[in-house]
Amino acid sequence: MQAVPPASTAPNPKEQCLALASQAKLALQKGELVNAKRFIDQALALKIADAEFASSMIKPREVSMDIERAMRLRGMDPKAALAQQAQAPGSPLMNPSAGRVTTAGGLSDRQNGVQSGLYQPGSDASKIAQAGSQEGVLATDPQISGAQWYERGLEALARDDRDGAKECFTNAWKKKDELDPNSRVQLKDKLAYLQTRSEPEAVSAIATQDREAIQRKQRLFAEVSGEIAEAERMVNEKPYESMDRLKNLRTRVSQSEVDGAYRKQMLAMVDRVITNVESWMETNRSSIELEQRNKQIEDRNALDGSTQAKEDAQIQTLVDQYNELMDDQRFAEAEVIGRKVEEIKPNSEIAAMMRGRSVIERRVAEQKEIQAMKEEALVNSFTDAERASATYLTDSQPLQFPPVKDWYDLKKYRDKYNDESLKLQPSERQILELLEEPFSASFEERPLADAIKTISEMTGLIILIDEPSIAEEGLRSDQPITLDLRGNRIKLKNVLKNMLEPLNLTYVVRNEVVKIQSRRFMQQEMYSKTYSVRDLVIPIANFISDNNSGLGGALQAAYQAQDSFVAVNVQEQDAMGLRNSKLATIEPNADVLAQFAGVSPGAVGNAGLSRFGSDPMNANGTAGVLGGGSMANFSELMALIESTISPDVWLNAGGTATMSPFSQNLSLIVNAPQETHEQIADLLKSLRALQNLQVTIEVRFIKLSDSFFEKMGVNFQIQLDDNTGNRIPREDSGPSIAIGVETDPTSQNPNSLIPTADLDIRLSQGSFGTTIPSFGGFDPGAGSTIGVAILSDIEMFLFLQAAQGNKRSNVLQAPKVTMFDGQFGTINDTTSRPFVLGYAPIVGDFAVGQRPIIVVLNEGTQMNVQPVVSPDKRFVRLTMMPQFTRLGATDRQFTFQGKKSTRTGTSILNPSNGLPTAGRNNEEEIVEGITVQQPSFSQTSVSTTVTVPDGGTILMGGIKRLSEERIEKGTPILSKIPYINRLFKNNAIGRDTETLMFTVTPRIIIPEEEEEQLGIATRRP
Repeated sequence: MQAVPPASTAPNPKEQCLALASQAKLALQKGELVNAKRFIDQALALKIADAEFASSMIKPREVSMDIERAMRLRGMDPKAALAQQAQAPGSPLMNPSAGRVTTAGGLSDRQNGVQSGLYQPGSDASKIAQAGSQEGVLATDPQISGAQWYERGLEALARDDRDGAKECFTNAWKKKDELDPNSRVQLKDKLAYLQTRSEPEAVSAIATQDREAIQRKQRLFAEVSGEIAEAERMVNEKPYESMDRLKNLRTRVSQSEVDGAYRKQMLAMVDRVITNVESWMETNRSSIELEQRNKQIEDRNALDGSTQAKEDAQIQTLVDQYNELMDDQRFAEAEVIGRKVEEIKPNSEIAAMMRGRSVIERRVAEQKEIQAMKEEALVNSFTDAERASATYLTDSQPLQFPPVKDWYDLKKYRDKYNDESLKLQPSERQILELLEEPFSASFEERPLADAIKTISEMTGLIILIDEPSIAEEGLRSDQPITLDLRGNRIKLKNVLKNMLEPLNLTYVVRNEVVKIQSRRFMQQEMYSKTYSVRDLVIPIANFISDNNSGLGGALQAAYQAQDSFVAVNVQEQDAMGLRNSKLATIEPNADVLAQFAGVSPGAVGNAGLSRFGSDPMNANGTAGVLGGGSMANFSELMALIESTISPDVWLNAGGTATMSPFSQNLSLIVNAPQETHEQIADLLKSLRALQNLQVTIEVRFIKLSDSFFEKMGVNFQIQLDDNTGNRIPREDSGPSIAIGVETDPTSQNPNSLIPTADLDIRLSQGSFGTTIPSFGGFDPGAGSTIGVAILSDIEMFLFLQAAQGNKRSNVLQAPKVTMFDGQFGTINDTTSRPFVLGYAPIVGDFAVGQRPIIVVLNEGTQMNVQPVVSPDKRFVRLTMMPQFTRLGATDRQFTFQGKKSTRTGTSILNPSNGLPTAGRNNEEEIVEGITVQQPSFSQTSVSTTVTVPDGGTILMGGIKRLSEERIEKGTPILSKIPYINRLFKNNAIGRDTETLMFTVTPRIIIPEEEEEQLGIATRRP
């Protein structure tokens, strides 16, 4: 066979490192720490990172740490271990023949002529490459040297090939003369390690016990030699430390596990050195002490210098960090750096400067930030005000949700921390969610245990069968069951119920598992659970208007605050049956809006809920003063639960279940079986769903008015000159003349005539001023006028007026209110005005006074409504009483006269005839009495009950008014002659039309439906 020639290239450093690490680990296992340290140092010198080795390979650095740990446990210095062994007389590192010796790799040590003795694979030119499948050929090749066999054995040992390594080491031992002494020792140790009792060939001459004893002696001698050499080296500079090392060495030698003779020999060697050192120290004590003092001073100075340098370096590093933080405007962190510099060098200028600057900059930055926050807050306030003026709500969308993502996150967190979630563990909540999932299964005469196991494997639930519990029903886990869902998918909890109910069994979620139990056992096993019922036991407030609010209530409270009680008749038009109220009494009509009889003012129903402003009463009848009892009614809810859910399990019916309210947080604590708890949870859920309905109601008061007027008028007068010179001749003397006469305005006799002032004959058409229409809002300045005067013997005056006007108005008032289903709601948009309508006499001692009776009248719109949603949630029944009130004339007064007197001065004469007139100068009328106000008050209202579809509109009622007037006045006959009749006739037309309608539009608000329409409940953004 042909041998494989040696490799021409240098060996792989990784393989060399692995081989040396394997040798070091083997030496460590045998206790040869010095050799192990030598091998691992050579492996580390190759500088191969541990990351290049696989996890199953030996890592040199881990082996090095193990070797150093073992050496420290034995009190050995890892750094001096190699030097100590090299100085030992019997060490294989020593070459007894002085001179220049060639190493195993062919290199010579030219410095000290001492042979290295270590096998260096990297410098061995005879190293061969791995033969792979030709390894058997190399095993029989006589040309392979002992060093090559040794190298191959190390490689096989690194691969954990013990048989191959043993074969290579055996061939190497056959050529041991070719190896250096250290390699022979290592080879012998490896053969001893690999040799079994049945194969003692190469090392049969060395007994295991003797070998261990020799090794202990060698180790002890190496240790003693090394320590003595180190102590002798230190004695000049550190005599006391050298003495301590020798004493510690003597202690270790005296406790070593070698034979007594060799121990005494080593002790004698150590004692001799100790004696020599002590003698030398005694001789040179003064110089040693002086040297020690000088050394201490030098060390202290060096320490101070190094401390100062260290502090300066730390401060320099901190200053750099400080500058970076200041540049980044991180002033608080820079202030912390300044404190650190102050701790390193207190009272220094640099520390004070750094600390002061950072504090000032931080405060300035804080002030700037505060100023920016104030500006931002001011801008946000103005922006919020502007944003509030823009509403996104419409009649078709009266409810607006937050943004979809925000609402989704809010629901997720609220569901996580709601009352029910906090009572369950996460795994139990997951179980309940899985029980709500759809499931389909079919079983025919299958054992109960197999069916439960199938469901458990398909759903992932842990379902256990309570054997003792089902045994009470005479059943076992192999009880056959049949369930055929015909491929339909129903909820998993209903699958379990349908499967277990025929066997009188049920399931319960307990301790993070689903447990199958008998129904009787489950009813006996009760546990407590707390239900939050605050939204069910606190009744929804019903609001009505009464005399305790507004201006009327303020007047009544003011009078009642006086010393004596004064009755104030507050006439408030609230359309709730209060118009017939008496003095200081408010008794609403119990027939209006389904009011309950016997309720105090401001209260609605028997729920004990007083109107805001009066003292609320709780369910026990005690006043809620200073935050006392809550207005909660637990009795109705508890009675409902006891009468509808498992009536025979409650304590009042002879059972063991109990239920108690806790008014502090409005909760209900129930101790009952799980099935009862599930029914209670379903009942509360349905009650909340029914109560969750809201209704938005909008009532429209629509007032349409139309006014029209038209007038065509002519004021025509003719005056004929009498030609008498304004003098009337004496009777029967002078010529006959014709003068004009007119009715005497001072006489009460209509036939009393007097001459006209200028004696002219006048023809007047007097219908012009009397044809003014009463309707239509006539305005004389709205048209056109023309006046003509012809002055001659026949004077003619003509004034023509033509006016026409049309006025239309549309007034809409649409109050809107949102309330719960079945709740009373009120919306009030009125202005209150007080009036003195009477006086009440007050009789005192020898005196009588008058106290006014004040009535408050409201002007505006008011609506009271009660909606009731139909069961199918498509229609709303509305009981409504809207009203519209308006004040008319408010300046009318009436005076009860007690005494009336008149004081006059001189009479006023008529300048035309010198006769006294009816008027007088300085006339004064004095009236003594009581004056009261008589305002006019108009009111329009509708009281009815209607049914309206959701989103629909219905006309509840309305009023139509038409007022029309036509006036025509003139001179008979002349007013009928064509063309000229316009001079002797005047006509006018006036018309007022008014229509008032009341419509109502309800809209049902279901929060879940709103969520679904917006996509909030079905998808995540």
